[in-house]
Amino acid sequence: MGSARTAITNKGFQKSKEWDIRKKDIDILMYFNPEIKFISPVLWGYHMNNNVVYEDLSATYHVKGLYPNYAKIEKQQLSYGRFINDIDILKKRKVCVIGKKVYERMFPRKEDPIGKDIKVNGVYYQIVGVTKGLSDISIGDKLESSVLIPFTTLQQINNQGDII
Repeated sequence: MGSARTAITNKGFQKSKEWDIRKKDIDILMYFNPEIKFISPVLWGYHMNNNVVYEDLSATYHVKGLYPNYAKIEKQQLSYGRFINDIDILKKRKVCVIGKKVYERMFPRKEDPIGKDIKVNGVYYQIVGVTKGLSDISIGDKLESSVLIPFTTLQQINNQGDII
């Protein structure tokens, strides 16, 4: 889901009116659709390929802003640390979980990356986890090739207000 245009005229709004999904829309979806177990919006970082730097190494990866419950939608295995948590969301912390392929590229000596900082498009994030997707689904790109940031942090950095 994301920004879209209306397909038909409705309640005084013309066809092709642009609209955005907002945080309150997610709450409404959950309230009125009890069959939905988990819902987690995904926010894409800056642009499709983001410059990721650790010490003298760099590469381009996808950046995703996620909520903690995303881990219940796309099953994964943590090899180091933890996933994004509620406090990261609340405090808009500059932390990240890196995918296994990002880890292998940025840490070729296989050292523990927890607590180390990587730079994504000029902004530093502290690594709190390393993950690998276990399911066949992939939203955007595989978790192994992504840098995962708290949704609210990426929302603030992208200056998006409450737009999802």
